[in-house]
Amino acid sequence: MKKITLTIGLLLILVVGLFAQTDDPLNDYIFNLPMEELNEHELHSLKQMREEEKLARDVYLALYDKWNMNIFNNIAKSEQAHTDMVALIIEKYSLDDPFIDELGVFADSTLQELYFTLVEIGNESLAQAVFIGCTIEDLDIYDLKEFLVDTDNQDIRMVYQNLLKGSRNHARSFNGQYAVQGETYVTQFITAAEWEQIISSPSEQGAVDVDGNPITLTSVENAGGIVELPTKFIAAQNYPNPFNPQTTIRFDLPYAANVSVKIYDVRGKMVKTLASNQGLSAGSHSVIWNGTDESENLVSSGVYLYRIENGVESITNQMMLIK
Repeated sequence: MKKITLTIGLLLILVVGLFAQTDDPLNDYIFNLPMEELNEHELHSLKQMREEEKLARDVYLALYDKWNMNIFNNIAKSEQAHTDMVALIIEKYSLDDPFIDELGVFADSTLQELYFTLVEIGNESLAQAVFIGCTIEDLDIYDLKEFLVDTDNQDIRMVYQNLLKGSRNHARSFNGQYAVQGETYVTQFITAAEWEQIISSPSEQGAVDVDGNPITLTSVENAGGIVELPTKFIAAQNYPNPFNPQTTIRFDLPYAANVSVKIYDVRGKMVKTLASNQGLSAGSHSVIWNGTDESENLVSSGVYLYRIENGVESITNQMMLIK
């Protein structure tokens, strides 16, 4: 299996993970931590990570377009949240943002060349595409640990620790898919022992603190006071039910996520999309279905299903339309 040869100058690249949107309670917590003086390492890493998160997203989107494999699309969605998370710190410290809002285009020429290289290799075969995923996560873990050595600001450390946790989750996912392809990933950056420890341990959920220890954020302060946050992903029965002409679907998110809400008939045919990968904060949310299909035509009476997905979990419930 072909490997990628990268120079030492490329070691600090491709930071990825699984975490939050801009108005997530963790981001609120991080944003409200004290502002501290930035050292040169922190200034450099923040700007580089902003583009590196985008690089990971763009590579995965390109590989999803080539192979139509859901793991690339799902993790690409996470990468958008990650680059937004780094952008929050850039905004907090009023730094120049290097982000270019165009797929596959980067201000850093090294990252630009690397993007083309990774996509070219990933396009050779599905196994090579998953290999690229493993390689990115391998390098991400190495780089984030290096970033943390010279980072003492609390807010930046919390960002890096949560991205490191997410990168470990992605490594587990890609390693499993690589095994399905009949391949065994050999590490190129972290040690084989580190990789084995990661892939043999369960997926990590929730937020972590400045030292990588799990924390629970169950409330967040806003202008109206302290708002208690849900502790798990749940969906209430739609109300009213049965209904005519419309009904409200309510659900709770314990963390920020890209949410899809879709209506299906009893045969499993999709009838209406009420939300498609919509970025929502932690908390309680609702959508209304007025009994129409995608063309805004009224549907017939009967039993329908509503399915809510948050990128990690999904919930399906029944409801009845009566005319």
